[in-house]
Amino acid sequence: MTTTPQTESKRAKFERIVEPRVRRAVHAIHVVGLMGGPNKSNYDYGPTDIEAIGDALHNAVMEAMERLSRKPKQMALFTLAKSVKPNGSQAEGVEAV
Repeated sequence: MTTTPQTESKRAKFERIVEPRVRRAVHAIHVVGLMGGPNKSNYDYGPTDIEAIGDALHNAVMEAMERLSRKPKQMALFTLAKSVKPNGSQAEGVEAV
């Protein structure tokens, strides 16, 4: 018997949805990493860019973990340009949405 969205348990729905989402997120991070290594000569970036990317990825993971722990926090949008946090302070590489 196949469960339909109407008869599916909350756990089954979670399992059905979370696995492909996490796989896509891990793949997206992997694709960002492909810009390094032997492919680095195809791009122009430096330590500041690498740090901004790392900070954005770290913040996104921490926000996801907080949401899963029922501690919602404002999502941030990645950009290499400096931006202003919602509280008015400077944030490099992260823009609130």
